[in-house]
Amino acid sequence: MYQNSMNNALVNQATSAEAAEALDCLDEVAFAQAIAEADMDFQPAFVHGLLSAYCCQTDAPHAWVNALVDEIDPDNAKLTEALRYLNQVRHTLAEQLADSELSFQLLLDNRAQTLHDEVLLTREWASGYYLGVQELNLAERLGNDDLSAEFLNDLARIVAMPLPNDDDIDSASVTAAYSDHYDPNDEDDNGDDTRSDIMEIQEYCRAGAIGVFLASWR
Repeated sequence: MYQNSMNNALVNQATSAEAAEALDCLDEVAFAQAIAEADMDFQPAFVHGLLSAYCCQTDAPHAWVNALVDEIDPDNAKLTEALRYLNQVRHTLAEQLADSELSFQLLLDNRAQTLHDEVLLTREWASGYYLGVQELNLAERLGNDDLSAEFLNDLARIVAMPLPNDDDIDSASVTAAYSDHYDPNDEDDNGDDTRSDIMEIQEYCRAGAIGVFLASWR
């Protein structure tokens, strides 16, 4: 209880005015630096996914801190500043998720060169989001919303996507990991364009996160 109170006090130091400063754009370099300075053992894509989930309606909007940091030293200025910044990012993501022009995007390292990197980053984002979903009990809360329920069910498959060793891998196992509709006997669905499959999964996650966010606030 004391640790939770301290966490909330630290992240709440980001005032509404400070949060507004982060709304124009999300600096990927600053985001990764904040995670590093907080000594969080997580990839930026994972943290972005977790914060995205915590934009949904909840009575504990700062509980994401407990998922990322084991113990907070109030004298650690770098950690305090990193948490302030990440809280600003969460406000930014909430604005993007609520944007009528659908400006929300997954944070995936644009330096990814191989299919392995693409799948890993997608799986990292989905893993962070899935953790938030579990902690917020969103599957049960949104069980009556068919689209949200379908996405959250598929999310578990996306988290478990196999990692290819190289770009020559047959995409069948990757596609089958998330789609009930994949048919290996369908000549028009033979898994030849794996990178397009991954891009489709990424867009599915983006649209699914927007849908879950909106459903949670209805």
